[in-house]
Amino acid sequence: MFYYTLYNKNDEVIAVGTAHECAKKLAMSTQYFYCMVGRVRNGTNQKYKIVSEHK
Repeated sequence: MFYYTLYNKNDEVIAVGTAHECAKKLAMSTQYFYCMVGRVRNGTNQKYKIVSEHK
């Protein structure tokens, strides 16, 4: 299971938890959250910084 920490451009934490928990906090579907993670990782979306860890 992966846990995510999302930061905004000012390095403030905006969501922490599983994909489902983070998606709920951001008012989006879990599938859209996974797409956003991919866009952040490939540099297309620079609105957020995402750190993930496997537990």
